Amino acid sequence: MANYISTQLNKGIAPNGARVVSEENLLQTQIPKWGNYAMGWQTNTYQGIKLISHEGSYDNFLSIIGIIPEYNLGFVVLTNSEEAALDLFEETPGKLIALLR
Repeated sequence: MANYISTQLNKGIAPNGARVVSEENLLQTQIPKWGNYAMGWQTNTYQGIKLISHEGSYDNFLSIIGIIPEYNLGFVVLTNSEEAALDLFEETPGKLIALLR
């Protein structure tokens, strides 16, 4: 997941230096098409800062990955407890932005 987020932050260039997708095509996936939903990404703002994220769940396992472009920061949170993860998902992006300010 860290390699995937790194590739997103480096606009299509993988950690090993190989280009895996053009910058233009990668950025197109982050443009909202239906409300705040882009191609697999939710786009929101938190205190005026753009946040791009994707959440998923399966069989009590939850995850969230995201990008805060203004800070060139990505994050990955993986959990194995739906109950414990709900607050974590809601709070993580805002807490990261607050720490960066």
